[in-house]
Amino acid sequence: MNQQKIIISPAGFKTDIPKNTVRDRFFLQTLHEAKQDFQNLEDIQKIMEILLLTAMGAIGVSEASAIMIAPESNREWTVRRGMENGNIQELRDHLSDIMKSANFEKNLPSPIVICRVQKEEILPGCLSSDSDILIQWVIEDSYIGLAQFGEKILFSEYDNDDIDFLFKLFNIFTFSLHKLQFRSVIGNLNALLVKKTEELNLADRHADYSKKELDRRVFHLQSLYDLTQDMADLKDTNQIREAFLMMTSGIFSVEKALIYMVDSNDMKSWLSCRGVVKENIRAINPEEFETLIKASRSVHSKSKNAQIITDKKILKIAVSQFEPAIGLVFVIKEDFIGLIALGEKITGKDYTDDDRELLLTLTNTFMVFMENVRSFEMIEKLNSDLEKQNIELNRTIKALTDNRHQIELLEKAKDRIRLFLHKEKEKSGRVSVADIVIILCFGTILGVIYNFSSPTGIGLIPQYLFQSHSQSVSIGLAKLKYDEGKSLFVDARPSEFYNQKHIRNAVNLPLPLFDFVYMMKFASIDPETLIIVYGRNISRHYDEEAAIKLKARGHPNVRVMTDGLEGWRQKGFPVSDEN
Repeated sequence: MNQQKIIISPAGFKTDIPKNTVRDRFFLQTLHEAKQDFQNLEDIQKIMEILLLTAMGAIGVSEASAIMIAPESNREWTVRRGMENGNIQELRDHLSDIMKSANFEKNLPSPIVICRVQKEEILPGCLSSDSDILIQWVIEDSYIGLAQFGEKILFSEYDNDDIDFLFKLFNIFTFSLHKLQFRSVIGNLNALLVKKTEELNLADRHADYSKKELDRRVFHLQSLYDLTQDMADLKDTNQIREAFLMMTSGIFSVEKALIYMVDSNDMKSWLSCRGVVKENIRAINPEEFETLIKASRSVHSKSKNAQIITDKKILKIAVSQFEPAIGLVFVIKEDFIGLIALGEKITGKDYTDDDRELLLTLTNTFMVFMENVRSFEMIEKLNSDLEKQNIELNRTIKALTDNRHQIELLEKAKDRIRLFLHKEKEKSGRVSVADIVIILCFGTILGVIYNFSSPTGIGLIPQYLFQSHSQSVSIGLAKLKYDEGKSLFVDARPSEFYNQKHIRNAVNLPLPLFDFVYMMKFASIDPETLIIVYGRNISRHYDEEAAIKLKARGHPNVRVMTDGLEGWRQKGFPVSDEN
């Protein structure tokens, strides 16, 4: 034959040779077994090996090879029986050129079987010298392959039955590849579906978690809002404690709870409780108080206002009626320490991290209100004290004003009397005894009136004559107390004398301004402080009167220094001269 022949399907061949029934049955049985083998395999390499062996055994060929490539993934499968490796390499290197030179078209049915007549013209340098058949198949854009078969063992020509068998066998092979590809696609889709299902379940779990988290946040905000609303209008610390304890007990569903608060400056304490008999709760002892102080310092050192307590020893402070399940210590302005203890929940559940976070948030809000109310109470107290001081000051100013008016009247009367006496003196050449008596009586009356009206007047009968004398102290003992620095020295003389000279560091307490000066300088002094008073003259014992008034004000340790300022100065003890 001097020209090539391309066989597309067995229908293109016509022959008058009767069919061999036995051979046809053999081919059909072989095709059936090959189909079964293809269906049970998922490895393309094994399928191609069975394909090549089945074809070689059925048509009686000793040499054959096949190559298939997946263009998208650049994967390659090769099978060789009875041929050298170089032939496979040539097929691999020139697969595209072979297809073009063989006039392959992708729109033709696949597989396409080609019978070799003039090999060098069709596939020069690519097929083995003993190759007679070349088969090409294309499965869409997924696979493209070539297979070649050598001469038959009996050196006979390929007939139509051989071509028909190879055509059908490769059709089954391509169908199996299609099916395997579909199963791979379905597997990938199933894996993708499983992945998407897992992602959906994960998203659903995230949605549930987000919903629970949102519900938790809403509950926290609602609890915080309710607590703020309840405490916003309260102006008393006891009411705020009770309101906070009631809200906290309801939020966490606890039956027993308490708040214990201590002022570390004056050791005062306050207690509020629910579900516990308040009278049965014992007072804390000094050791427990020191433990609470240390816990508060540890909170302050961590730059926090409140902290959950993990030390059971601290929780046991003032909590003897029930076993607290959770506790919290807080500090307000470094001196106001508080302890919150909550019992077990009614539901029996443990406290979660969310519960601890909510308790901290509520406690911080409670601390803000407590601090504001304490500041408000302090301002009210200061205002009340200032109001009392203003009242006393107004009374003193009024008394001074009235006394000034009386003094002015007396000064005018004195001027008139002086003028009258001057005139009478001019009228009279000499002064008689009667005139002297009249003048003395009139002067005595004026002096008594002035003495009674003046704030610095001297009583005609000293008060100390009707009262027990104050205890005295010698100058030597007074100097010892002075050196110790724990006693208070009081100068009871009028301020004019005090300004001239006084014991160093002594406080002036003039009797006319006793109430005013005492309120300004002595109200905050410890009543147990030793007070040493001095200052008297011939006409008046200021020190005795001042000592009597100080004792009346609740100062039992008042002593009068004998010999007064003059004796002190003669001893060479320290004095101050304002001038």
